[in-house]
Amino acid sequence: MQTRKLLLATDFSPASAKARDVALQLAKTFDAELTVLHVLEPPPYPYAVPPPESVRPAAVGALEQAAEGLRRAGARTQRVLREGSPSVEIVAAVEEHGVDLVVLGTHGHRGLNHLLLGSVAEKVVRLSPVPVLTVPPWRYLDRRAAGRELAQTLQPLRPERPLVLALSRGAIPIAREVAQSFETSLDVVIVRQVEHDGRALGAVAEDGTSLIDEQAVSQRAIPREKVANLVEAARQSCRDEAISLRGARWIIDISNRTVVVVSESAPSEWPTAVAATMFRKMGPRRIVAAVPTISAAVAPAIARHVDEVVCVERVEDPAVISLLYRDGREPSDREAVDLLSSTVAKPTGA
Repeated sequence: MQTRKLLLATDFSPASAKARDVALQLAKTFDAELTVLHVLEPPPYPYAVPPPESVRPAAVGALEQAAEGLRRAGARTQRVLREGSPSVEIVAAVEEHGVDLVVLGTHGHRGLNHLLLGSVAEKVVRLSPVPVLTVPPWRYLDRRAAGRELAQTLQPLRPERPLVLALSRGAIPIAREVAQSFETSLDVVIVRQVEHDGRALGAVAEDGTSLIDEQAVSQRAIPREKVANLVEAARQSCRDEAISLRGARWIIDISNRTVVVVSESAPSEWPTAVAATMFRKMGPRRIVAAVPTISAAVAPAIARHVDEVVCVERVEDPAVISLLYRDGREPSDREAVDLLSSTVAKPTGA
């Protein structure tokens, strides 16, 4: 089958972002035209009514923004807005636009617990006259799978036998895969992002090293005492968790060594920036930040603080970062300690 026209059905949710990335890659690979479709659903009344007029302008704007982003990324794109039942309208658009392949996510605005069976995706698969590629929202099955992919990407560093440091409890399974691939040491450093009203102000490490976005503090008129309290609470939280994972010992000696700092995700630059600031005082040869998937907007900010940033992939939509792992559960204390104890080196200093 020659793929000349693709249809991406989206509801603009983070869960549909991965499907968009897949559709973009296919469009560029096959030099295919990509139609971006959004369906406005009527409210759930017992009889059909059109969507409220207040909803339509927002949908048109979001659809244009999505199409423009795909055009900037190199895809020949058109946008289509339809109204009605999503599965019915998607299939109708396939026939109307002569589509060869449909791409859509397996979850949408109904929530991540709304599984493929019985969903819009399942109905489209059943009704579509052309093949349908369904894309789950998560990028990795679990953190260990992410670690294996990241380890492959980091293999050019293997001759340096770098030390590997996980930047959080959640990063330990990822970092362990990297450390095993290098046949080298693994340890953990706890860093907390400092937030106010859900927005990042900076971060603090377990030893008290901190960086705060003074411009954000000033613009939002946050009292200095409030910031100081947030930093201290985050520092104490870091310290408590570090003790639960490492006990009283300090981290392994990193002087004159290449250090790979592994994050589970990078929603902002601050945790890695603080870790790098802390590590610089310990005299490493160089610091490499490693993360399985990173936002294209965050990567340059992190690069200002380290010698190199390595990732499996960069994504345009930062919302994807919140949906990286199907298994979103962090390891328990016992699991994390077991992972560390199987690879951690003896400390050379306190």
